[in-house]
Amino acid sequence: MFKLIKSNYPAISKNSIDINNLQTNITPIFIVGMPRSGTTLVEQIVSSHSLVTGAGELPFVDQFGRLLNEGLTEINKDNILEFRENYLRKLKNCSYNKGIVTDKMTSNFLYIGLISTALPEAKIIHVKRNPAADLALETRRLKLAIEGNVLTTNTASNGMGNIDPERMKKALVQLAENYKFENSPNMSLYFTDKYLPSDGSLMIK
Repeated sequence: MFKLIKSNYPAISKNSIDINNLQTNITPIFIVGMPRSGTTLVEQIVSSHSLVTGAGELPFVDQFGRLLNEGLTEINKDNILEFRENYLRKLKNCSYNKGIVTDKMTSNFLYIGLISTALPEAKIIHVKRNPAADLALETRRLKLAIEGNVLTTNTASNGMGNIDPERMKKALVQLAENYKFENSPNMSLYFTDKYLPSDGSLMIK
C-alpha cells in the first residue's frame, strides 16, 4: 500500500489547487499520529480556542479520497477538486458554524500528499510519541494484565502483584529491543509501586 501511495503522489502533486481562485470559509486542521500518541489531547488543546471545533475522527478523507490516493480513479484536477469540495461540505456539517475544524483521524497520515494538494490551506499536526513512553505504558499495562504466561503463584512480593519478575523482565527487554534503544532498561526501576513517569525517562539507564 505504501509503495502504491508513494508512486501515485507525483501525479497528485501536479494537480495542486490554487485556493486564490476559490471561496473557502472553513479551514481543517488534521491531527495525525499513531494510536495512543496523544492526538486526543492535542485536539482538546487546539479546540479549546473559541474559533475552533474539535470534530474527532472523521472518515471523510478516506471516504472521498481513497480511490485517488491509490490511483484507482483518474488523477486530474477535476477529481481532486471534487474530493476537496466533498470533504469541505462534510466538514462544514461538523463545524458548529466555526471557521476552523480539527479532524484527528490518525490514519489520515496516509493521505498527507493528497491533503496538501487538494487542501493547501489546511494545517497538519503530526503527533510523535517518545518510544520510551511506550515502554512505560507497556510496563503498567503488563502490571495489570492477567495472562497465564506472566502470572505465577510462587513469586516474591515485589510491588507488582503476582507477576514473575523474570518473565516480566524478558517481556520488557524484548520491547526495548524492538524499539532499538541503545541501552537496556534498568529493571530495578520496574518493580516498585512508584508511579511511572509518562515520558518513561526513568526507565532507561
